[in-house]
Amino acid sequence: MTTPRYPVYRASVPSFEELGEDFREVLASGQLSNGPRTRALEEHVAALLGVGHVVAVSSCTTGLALTLRALDLEGEIVIPSYAFSSAGTAAVWAGLTPAFCDCRSDTLTIDVASARSAIGPRTVAIMPVATYGMPPDIDAITALARERGLKVVYDSAMGLGSRYRGRALGGFGDAEVFSLSTRKLVTGVEGGLVTTGDEALAQRVRRMRDYGRREDRLDFVDLGLSARFSELHAVIAKRNLARIDEVKAARAAHVRRFTAALEDIPGLGMFRDPPDRESGNLLLLLRIDPEEAGCTRDDVMRALEARGIETSRYWYPPLHRQAALARRPHRCAPSLEATERAADRWFAVPLYDRMSDAEIDEIASEVRAAVDAYRRVPLGKGG
Repeated sequence: MTTPRYPVYRASVPSFEELGEDFREVLASGQLSNGPRTRALEEHVAALLGVGHVVAVSSCTTGLALTLRALDLEGEIVIPSYAFSSAGTAAVWAGLTPAFCDCRSDTLTIDVASARSAIGPRTVAIMPVATYGMPPDIDAITALARERGLKVVYDSAMGLGSRYRGRALGGFGDAEVFSLSTRKLVTGVEGGLVTTGDEALAQRVRRMRDYGRREDRLDFVDLGLSARFSELHAVIAKRNLARIDEVKAARAAHVRRFTAALEDIPGLGMFRDPPDRESGNLLLLLRIDPEEAGCTRDDVMRALEARGIETSRYWYPPLHRQAALARRPHRCAPSLEATERAADRWFAVPLYDRMSDAEIDEIASEVRAAVDAYRRVPLGKGG
């Protein structure tokens, strides 16, 4: 496989010179997980997000599964089908049955009216998703959950650095779970963060990330996992957190330049923040409307890949069509029309904070050329 000239995502990490002394101290200490660096990261994130408790875990997926388990939930959980697979798999691992609902066509976040239609007599929780870092309609979700007596656990994997009506994500619902994997604004290389205002829930998740054993390590009181957090990852994540405002500003500037270069192309749409929310611009997402553009999303992706520009379909297929989830018990809302359209039309092109204007202009020019070329041939016949 040929390495693309422009990957979809390029992680921004500190240099080894910046990390070296911290790494030497960690290795010399002999405590390589759940140690003082992990605690320092948790305290730093809690202060940054204005939340009571933060628990660092091995991944966002394990964080979601542990949190759902720690809430002692049994029954169904409403999840938007337009989401990454971990939302569904974590729910199933936690013993819950997914009830898939639709997304909105504008923000691509959970459609609260559809979520309401997916609620049944066994529904115990909702798992909204910060889609591409975009916060969902939290006020409407909160009102629905209170009305129906449901727990709310946010899959905010892509949401670290995002804001809803001026407030940082992290303190909403019963808990939120973030990812620190390589394709995030803040990476620890791997890892996840569970944030909550519930001290008892935080304590339980903290036990469960270490098999569920008590602090004296003599008894296992919860059904947990091996989901400890590496001290080396904590060093990287904390240093990257210090740059989050710089990274967000750079990405916002890049998106403005891309938008100016692409916004007049017929049939091409761009993912944009509404006035009351900030997504952090984790990805540069484009939408191809075949009826107007004269080509499909996959036509344009093939043309860009041929020019060394990596692309990615986000999220395809949607959860209700993924084999691992489709063959397990689940339900669907009466309509998933917006989800089906989104899965077939949106895709990502390269975006990372350290891009030059020349690189942005070249990628934008190739996108324009791809759409223009396909407009001259019958729909679906492009190369």
